[in-house]
Amino acid sequence: MLLDQGNLLCFTTTRRNCSRIYEMAAFAMLPSFPSSAIPESSCGYLLQELKLIWDEVGQDQLERERILLELEQECIDMYRRKVDSANISRVRLHQALADSEAEFTNLLLSLGERSFPGRPEKLTGTLKQQLDAITPALHEMQLRKEERMNQFREVQTQIQRIASEIAGHQPDCNVLVNEGDLSLKKLDEHQNELQRLHKEKNARLRKVEDHIKVVQNLAETMAMDASTIIGDIHPSLLGGSTAQQSRNISDTILEGLKSKVEQLKDEKRKRTEKVESEVERLDQLKASKMKELFLKKLSELREICQKSHLEVPSGSEMDKIMNLIMSGEMDHADLLVIMEEHISQAKEEACSRKDIMEKVEKWMASCEEEQWLEEYSKDENRYSVSRGAHKNLKRAERARIIVNKIPDLVELLMAKTKIWEDERMKIFLYDKVRQEPMALIHL
Repeated sequence: MLLDQGNLLCFTTTRRNCSRIYEMAAFAMLPSFPSSAIPESSCGYLLQELKLIWDEVGQDQLERERILLELEQECIDMYRRKVDSANISRVRLHQALADSEAEFTNLLLSLGERSFPGRPEKLTGTLKQQLDAITPALHEMQLRKEERMNQFREVQTQIQRIASEIAGHQPDCNVLVNEGDLSLKKLDEHQNELQRLHKEKNARLRKVEDHIKVVQNLAETMAMDASTIIGDIHPSLLGGSTAQQSRNISDTILEGLKSKVEQLKDEKRKRTEKVESEVERLDQLKASKMKELFLKKLSELREICQKSHLEVPSGSEMDKIMNLIMSGEMDHADLLVIMEEHISQAKEEACSRKDIMEKVEKWMASCEEEQWLEEYSKDENRYSVSRGAHKNLKRAERARIIVNKIPDLVELLMAKTKIWEDERMKIFLYDKVRQEPMALIHL
């Protein structure tokens, strides 16, 4: 039972006033007990020993009272220290209990929970019992707080890392968690923010990938080193990033990629215009050369046709070929194939007509001699003696022989023409005119 200050003062005063009575009572009680019956560690035994010593020594009575008062004071001081120590322990228990309850309440508020099933509804019993009753619940709440803080720390670390990637600087290693608000609502807010940042990061990564693909395609088109171009913007864009270095997706990098794409597109446009200009010049040169080639082949074809008195290909067909050449729709090889085909056909037909054409030329020469002979026969002075008359006479004799052979020649010509037409199933034309009626005139 603990003593308050008033009881302690009353007890001390009573002890001092009754010290002499206490001493007399103590000494009075000693004779009733044999020395062997008093425990050596008891106050009575020690007082008895002290009295014997004093009696033997002859200690003064006042000195004896002073010493007994000192002993009494020392006992009181010892009791006071014990009371103070017990009181301090009680205060500490009260404080520990109050601190535990306050910490428990703060944990509930911090975690955003209204109650905890493991906490007693009402604390009863001694202070130690009350403290023992709340300690398990407090420990459980502390574990919950630590677990919740780890969740917050993990989410906030990811948020800080992704935000740093977007901002383009190194993330801060120190993540500060607000212990005042560890509620699930706040955790959901952080997780939603993390999801938003993940979406933004993925969108930025797609933009970076798209820009890099465009740069690579443009660089390949213009025979440039795409790796050098991309590496000049930022080394992390080369695709060989390690665990310590992720691909930079900051606004600066995106702007740099966009600017580089625009530069490459502008360079491609300039080069394309230059190439198109050169291609146009070459097309014009090609068209000019092809026109020259066409005219040369056409001249060769016409010469073959004229020599063999063949029909020259229609002008509309040649004009069509010329238009295709000037528009660039006909290739050089196609032109050669077409013209060589015409020339080959003309040569082949000219070769097949050679025998007939020789007979036609012979027939035409005979016709000319016949006409000359008619004019010679009409000349009344043909027998006169004049210079060159004998030459005309000889020519007339040769002409009569030739004219006499014309019917046989015409018959042979018609036969050969008939064979030629049967073989080729088309009419034999001489300068676009059928040859047979011309020959019949002279039969």
